[in-house]
Amino acid sequence: MDLDGHLPKIGRRKTPLLLYADDATILSQSRPGLNYQLRKFSDYCSGNGLSINYEKSKVLVFEKRFSPSKWVLDSHKLEQTKYFWYLGLPFHHSKSWKRHWQTAYQKAEVSKLAILRFFYTRGGHYVPSAIRVFNAKFVSQLFYTSNVCFNGLFPMFDGFQAKFLRSLLQVPNCVPNAILILETGECPLSTKAWWAALRYWLKISVFGLGEGLLSHLNNEEFYQLMEENYGQKSHFDWNATFFYHLGYDTALESLRQRLWDLSHSDLQSQSHVICGPIAVGIHYGYDFQIPAYLRNLSVPTYWRLFTKARLRSWACLAWRRGG
Repeated sequence: MDLDGHLPKIGRRKTPLLLYADDATILSQSRPGLNYQLRKFSDYCSGNGLSINYEKSKVLVFEKRFSPSKWVLDSHKLEQTKYFWYLGLPFHHSKSWKRHWQTAYQKAEVSKLAILRFFYTRGGHYVPSAIRVFNAKFVSQLFYTSNVCFNGLFPMFDGFQAKFLRSLLQVPNCVPNAILILETGECPLSTKAWWAALRYWLKISVFGLGEGLLSHLNNEEFYQLMEENYGQKSHFDWNATFFYHLGYDTALESLRQRLWDLSHSDLQSQSHVICGPIAVGIHYGYDFQIPAYLRNLSVPTYWRLFTKARLRSWACLAWRRGG
């Protein structure tokens, strides 16, 4: 059987299988091609003293509507599943990343609650430390594979971030999320997620710094997706030649600064409200930096009073009651 027409390609490279530790993923674009490769795989294992775990072996067919078929290997029935976990990522038959984001958020939510419990007990109510742990644990779980699974969920990350910050500062809902993010000197998570994706694709698509199969991705449709999604977000004329001539380090810094500036400007435009420092003439700087009072005031009562005075949350509540 000639497999050329059945093998998927990454760039110009035919990719019949992926190997990682003791796992093997066999790839094919057709049912006959996969059956043929399964038989060859079985022959190889038999000839080399290897055994196949038939119970753990699954078949995943990428299709819009799930339609299970019969798959058999060495007289053992193989289950066709709706999704399959590979390297911590659930691949769904519909090619949707929804399940992945749901799982990532659930894991991150557990970490967030644990951070808050520690903050209110043994953590001393010290905001900078809680934020550092949040970024190290919650954000890393939420961002897993975000550099390739980009989608419209990125803006929702800012809501998760603001909810956590609101729990730390204990301010009412009348204080906008944008002010909470600016007040704690944090860069919005949506911007960080875009930055992770931009950095990844700049590395492999423009400068060709990927290794193994990554080096072939710049010939895939990913480059077009990158231009459409990231070029629009960064407000740059996404020209590979332009970035290439800048050099890798300079291009990275230019993109990062552009994203940070756009994000800071967006937050500032949402901060002209009654319950915020700008209303009384206090302006945030152009960098994302935590204010000195949150770093220096270790007594919770003191920094909470300072926060409420700066955010004028009392004025907002009084205005609502009066209205």
